[in-house]
Amino acid sequence: MVPSRRSHSAVSSASSGALRELTTTTEKRDALEITAAFAQRLSIPPRLADQLVFTADELISNALFNAPVDRLGHHRHAHRPRTEAVVLEPGEEIELALRCDGRRIGILVLDPFGTLTPKTLTGCLGQELGPLRLGSSSGGVGLFSLLFMVSHLVVSFSPGQRTENIGLIDIRGKTHRDFLHRGFSFNLFVGGERVAHEPQQTDQTSSASGYSPSK
Repeated sequence: MVPSRRSHSAVSSASSGALRELTTTTEKRDALEITAAFAQRLSIPPRLADQLVFTADELISNALFNAPVDRLGHHRHAHRPRTEAVVLEPGEEIELALRCDGRRIGILVLDPFGTLTPKTLTGCLGQELGPLRLGSSSGGVGLFSLLFMVSHLVVSFSPGQRTENIGLIDIRGKTHRDFLHRGFSFNLFVGGERVAHEPQQTDQTSSASGYSPSK
């Protein structure tokens, strides 16, 4: 991990991994290739490998397009199609880290903007999580899909400073159904304080089928 920034212990304490910094959409393609290669080295089920790459793609795209703002607080790239090229300024590097401890793969994407708010996040997810009631949104479909790509999702942000998104995928099973049976949990932290929590579900097969057409 990068020494100058503290990442969530769920990722940083793991035993092996890869690190990448990026500032452009071109570098995103390289980062996704690194993610795919990391999964391949671990010999995890192909579907879980695809979920890891999808998670990386969505989190990096959000950091490139949705997170950056100008001095007035206006989002610089959110209006652009994600097929367009985006280049961030020096000092605005996004960090991608991958870790695996033999039980779970952890993926961290950190941006230095801290512009994601609980209202924005919960609006994208479109359901209730803990004390926050989440509304529906026409955007954030990819972010909503992360609920069914990972076993545990952690979002931690310091307003105006940085946002850390961490996805953990349980790889202890041999099949995708094993992944589903282990369930899903979610935590949202603001300034180090947890403000939303979705407890672990012991069986995700029934709940996932109602949200994700791929299940």
